Amino acid sequence: MVGGGVVGLATALELRRAGAEVVLVERGACGEGASAGNTGWVTPAFSAPLAAPGTVLRALRWMFDPNSPFLVRPRLDPAFLRWAWRFARSTKPATYRAGIEALAGLGERVFDDFDRLRDSGVAFEMRSPGLFFLAFERGALDEYAHTLETLIALGYPSTGIEELDGDAARAREPAIGPAVEATLVASLERCVRPETLCAGLLGALRDAGAEVREHEEVTGLRPSGVRWLLATPKEEIAADKVVVAAGAWSGRALRHLVKSIPIEAAKGYSVTTRVQGPIAAHTLYFTEVKIAYTPFGDEVRLAGTLELAGLDTSLRRSRVELLTRTAARYLRDWRTDGGGMEWAGLRPLAADGLPVIGELPDRPGAFLATGHGTLGITLAPTTAAALAPVVLGESDGREIAAFSPARFRR
Repeated sequence: MVGGGVVGLATALELRRAGAEVVLVERGACGEGASAGNTGWVTPAFSAPLAAPGTVLRALRWMFDPNSPFLVRPRLDPAFLRWAWRFARSTKPATYRAGIEALAGLGERVFDDFDRLRDSGVAFEMRSPGLFFLAFERGALDEYAHTLETLIALGYPSTGIEELDGDAARAREPAIGPAVEATLVASLERCVRPETLCAGLLGALRDAGAEVREHEEVTGLRPSGVRWLLATPKEEIAADKVVVAAGAWSGRALRHLVKSIPIEAAKGYSVTTRVQGPIAAHTLYFTEVKIAYTPFGDEVRLAGTLELAGLDTSLRRSRVELLTRTAARYLRDWRTDGGGMEWAGLRPLAADGLPVIGELPDRPGAFLATGHGTLGITLAPTTAAALAPVVLGESDGREIAAFSPARFRR
């Protein structure tokens, strides 16, 4: 197993509990990558490909705005140019609709898979606060309302989906500020504290007898007869099967094996801080600026922005400050104490905005579980539960066929 983020940990645990001998190799510390500072949302109602119609035009418009929610830093890299071309093609309405349908198929079981994980003894914080989409004007909610309508038609429960004007929203959630005029509510959505989820998965994995190797990067992967050899700076590890779930670094592990999996690193930022004003009871999404708000006890985590700049983990102060500054427009009496955790992490974003899950074409025994973008937490247990039987030869993988790496063969 390559990668110790939330997807890799969940998949390794599924494999170990199914009886496989598991060795997990992680380039850093498990759970410290993109899994560490995100919102922790478990939101199948928010599960749509990032390659949506109109995204390219918005990205071009925002390219030179340092305060934009989607910031592209162009580079003359053939791999990036191929990725960008494929991303632009994937924003066609029919392709986008097919992506929503594929994600809806996984989304049907997301809550059940989280409940099963918790009931199996994995300890983590999980709540069901519901999600409020906040907007200064009704039109800003259109794309989210349309996505929800599509998901409902595909089987997502309509229970708890409602629209509120600003006053009704403030009556329900007093932390919402006076400038908010329209709100869309999805009351079934949940959130977890991602640090606790990763720690719980890691603890359960070790308790189950798996070997976990941290701070040991896989530098190469090659077949050897019917087995696979994973090269690390310390040694070569032999395995019957290998699953690469290394997030934005998956391409590095695969670079000598396959070159046709277009995944870019999409940097996101967050700040976790104590606040002096009221803390919302619900998770909130500031639609115009695409910033998420999650309450964690006496702290709040703000997360957002999507920055395409390659494998760059540097933290830009201006982007972090944008999160806290913008929140004041949507919230009542918003003031932070100036402390807390500031974070930047790289989310793996496939060129069509969908996860990449399944066996590599023409490479029997090598599997991918990456490209989840902003849906890593939401889809981690479901990805693991769907992929593990395929790895073990107990399923034909029909449930995850739409996410197969083979779709990029051309």
